[in-house]
Amino acid sequence: MKYFENLPKKNFTSTIGDFEISDFFTYLDFSDLSLNISTIQIDSKTTLLEASYSVYNDINSFWLFLVSNNTINPFNLLATNVNIFITENTNKIDLTLVSSPTGSTGIAFPEGSIIVPYIANTGDSASYSSTSNFDLNGPLTLIEETMFYDSTMIIKDQKGNTFISNDGTTGSAVLVITPINGGTYSVNKLLYPSKTKDAILAVAKVELSSESKIEDIGVSDKYTPRSGSKSSKSSVAISADAIGVCGGSEITALEVIETTSKNIDAIIQSQVGLLKSLFVTTKYN
Repeated sequence: MKYFENLPKKNFTSTIGDFEISDFFTYLDFSDLSLNISTIQIDSKTTLLEASYSVYNDINSFWLFLVSNNTINPFNLLATNVNIFITENTNKIDLTLVSSPTGSTGIAFPEGSIIVPYIANTGDSASYSSTSNFDLNGPLTLIEETMFYDSTMIIKDQKGNTFISNDGTTGSAVLVITPINGGTYSVNKLLYPSKTKDAILAVAKVELSSESKIEDIGVSDKYTPRSGSKSSKSSVAISADAIGVCGGSEITALEVIETTSKNIDAIIQSQVGLLKSLFVTTKYN
């Protein structure tokens, strides 16, 4: 059963020909019908097309999963596969940038900013930038995600050479090249990577035990599970001091991915035929 085959059709004439299109003022209303639902285990390693063939023997019936789970976007339905998550983020690092080797206050920069090692250039100036101390042909990395509430950032794979470690110690000086309005860049120099760790260990949520609740602290969707029921990002900043006072604990991105339910609902196949009578077409005068 294909969703669009069950929708009314309209003729559409354009400069490139005549077409028969589905009437998008038609929708499916099953609010008053009690359908039998089963549960299947699936995550982003499997596509909805594959799951549709497995459950309904028809790759075009993947829309039934959207109906079953009352969601619109098929790309947000499935939880992230743990192995895929680890593979995609293995070489990324979570860090803060501080103004001195002993500093503790992080400085956040916009996504897309470039981080390069600081070099005290004493050689041929043609090999270095005209505005600051870095090798034009040297290693670099990009800031992929920025969490402004605590000034932590996720950097992508380092190209050319590894100059920022993931061992938590304050690293050597770097520069941050930041895009600004007008298509130009500013150079922010003598900053130091601090509190570095693997991106999969970035703090995604904080559990406040004294309040018996979990706060989503704003980490990007890329580091939280894909799920239609996922809570929205919280605008509340949770500091390390607050965690200590409230007796809370940090939950890493990997832990969130590992513990997220991999189950979704699916209308059982014998009930699918009942949906054909539930299409409603809105009439406009």
